[in-house]
Amino acid sequence: GDVYGHGSGDDYEPRDGAPDGGAAYCARRYRESGLSFVEDLNGEFALVVYDRSQRRLALVTDRFATHPLYAATPSDDTMVVASRVQALPTPPEVDATFDREYLHEFLSLRRVFGVETPLVGVRELPPASVTEVDLTDCSTETTTYWRPHYDPVEKPFSYFVDRLADVFETLFDEWMHDDLTYGVLLSGGSDSRFVRACMDGPCVAFHNADWMNREATVASRIA
Repeated sequence: GDVYGHGSGDDYEPRDGAPDGGAAYCARRYRESGLSFVEDLNGEFALVVYDRSQRRLALVTDRFATHPLYAATPSDDTMVVASRVQALPTPPEVDATFDREYLHEFLSLRRVFGVETPLVGVRELPPASVTEVDLTDCSTETTTYWRPHYDPVEKPFSYFVDRLADVFETLFDEWMHDDLTYGVLLSGGSDSRFVRACMDGPCVAFHNADWMNREATVASRIA
């Protein structure tokens, strides 16, 4: 995934450095603050932190677990972790069998709610969590570092429109660098059109079509 910065509101500080420097940024923050640095990270990510001196492994999910981590403990001294549930049955220690109830839920809804999976003994690590693994005995401890809270705001509709526009302008100011050339995969829809409108500067637009159909024509007009 990627990390954009840390903090919130007036205390928010965007990540500095190269566009692909998220890992180095997290490593520096870890050296400065320990695992507590994840509590105010802004981004979409899954982190694996190995502390050699303490023989501990930390598995971290972002606030919505947008990049999931799946884990199985086939024995007292073995733990298997993967970013895709399909990879869990690969090690010979994992005896993969289906949980029929959760498999039915997955086939019906294309997902299993909560942290369960269609595989017996395989669970998804919860969102906004840090799971520490003691590598000496494979014991685990999971803590939740963030929870959503309900905070209604009574404002006119125009307030939220302006706020959304400000947020996107701020995001693109942070993400774009003057020394790089950017491209946009442009469709005829509103999403990519909105992204292009937010980009303050030239870019190269790409569109895939077999012929100049209606969507390709609209994409060309947008570009």
